[in-house]
Amino acid sequence: MARKLYWGFAILIILIAIVGVFFILKKDTLPHKPAVVDVEPTNSSHDATIGMRKLRAYEVTKMQRRTLTGHTGEVDSVAFSPDGKLLASGGNDNTIRLWDVETGKQVQILMGQHRIRSLSFHPDNKTLASANLDNTIRFWSVVSAKQIQPIIEHVGVDSISFNPDGKLLASSGFGSVKLWDVTKGKQLHNLIGHREEVHSVVFSPDGKLVASGGNDNTIRLWDVASGEQLQEFTGHTDGVVSVAFSPDGKTLAGGAYLITLWDVETGTRLHTLKGHDSGAYSVAFRSGGKMLASAGRIDPVKIWDVKRGKHLYTLLGHDQVYCVAFSPDGETLASGSWENTVMLWKLE
Repeated sequence: MARKLYWGFAILIILIAIVGVFFILKKDTLPHKPAVVDVEPTNSSHDATIGMRKLRAYEVTKMQRRTLTGHTGEVDSVAFSPDGKLLASGGNDNTIRLWDVETGKQVQILMGQHRIRSLSFHPDNKTLASANLDNTIRFWSVVSAKQIQPIIEHVGVDSISFNPDGKLLASSGFGSVKLWDVTKGKQLHNLIGHREEVHSVVFSPDGKLVASGGNDNTIRLWDVASGEQLQEFTGHTDGVVSVAFSPDGKTLAGGAYLITLWDVETGTRLHTLKGHDSGAYSVAFRSGGKMLASAGRIDPVKIWDVKRGKHLYTLLGHDQVYCVAFSPDGETLASGSWENTVMLWKLE
């Protein structure tokens, strides 16, 4: 009897060992070092089955990521070229770096003299504008990596945006938004309405509107042709530091402690998104407008379902993110961090 128990136990151990080897070999056949995303449950039955598990990216988005290193200070701004081939990044090390999106290699360094607050590509793919801590807006040749004229001055400039045809530039700073004729470096409109510093400015996709967000807890909508204020979006409980239009121009996102989605035409609040412990420092719509990315300074990037106003997943591996931007085709997301790095996320 004892001998039978002994052999039975021995056979059980051998079977357990065989099963263990099988799973190890199977694991080695999975994609190499996939990124990990943290998925929170939503009200849908599909998401509820996922629960709070940490899933490998190929189970959710088949995502790949690449880290771009070279900056020696935190990265405050990232911007894709209109053709999606280049990424510009700038920040506290007083440099703008240009990266090949496909290879991840650094192709140019534009040497500034002050911290870079915001970046915007001209539609011609050849010119880049930067907002700088010395109260200037400077223009750069992407080809020669040299500064070109004119230099525009705007006190406290914190954000800039080219309009779709590249003839106008919007800038935000201490208490105002300004519209500029890029060729002449001449101010066209000084948009007065915000009562405190204005952190973010962006043109609508058709170029007819400008949206701005400021420390007075409001988002304001302006008519480009007349310079008149059309709408004031209220309800944020703290300063709005980032604004973004959806690709169709019908929805406006405002990043503050909470992210708010607004109907541009009616001024109606569509959704309030909560998930960042320190608030949302940057927001960006994916092409198609179905997804929104947000950065939260002390926590990772979060991805949201715009129509439902629900959190989809969190991109782990890049913390203290200051800025996010989608490539024009929506396949790549860039994030810039306090850790002096830029990360490219390949989305499905």
